[in-house]
Amino acid sequence: MRKRIKNNISWVGYLDWELETFHGDDYSIKNGSSQNAYLIEEGKTVLIDTVWSPH
Repeated sequence: MRKRIKNNISWVGYLDWELETFHGDDYSIKNGSSQNAYLIEEGKTVLIDTVWSPH
């Protein structure tokens, strides 16, 4: 999924609707979570990726 944030910056993350716990059992999530990654295309292309490996 790609959503343009600004002319040369896009969000290319993952929406994880099945995630129920975050950082162990200390935090519960009932509506899923986003895993963010950003694509910057200016001169050189840069991907800032924080999405978990299965996705």
